[in-house]
Amino acid sequence: MMIDPPIDKLIEKVGCRYTAACAVAQRARILCSDLEIQTLEDSGLTAISLAAKQIYDGTVKVVE
Repeated sequence: MMIDPPIDKLIEKVGCRYTAACAVAQRARILCSDLEIQTLEDSGLTAISLAAKQIYDGTVKVVE
């Protein structure tokens, strides 16, 4: 269960549920790659949680 950021706030940022799901999944795959694995380990979060947080904070932009 995702608590932070709330799903309704995340949807407001990206537009719709489908876009949010796709963006979070794509960012999580990138975080699990060899290039970003250190960022993931340093955060102490799961890939999905960190991806959602980055999209919500605006660190990562969603381009349609």
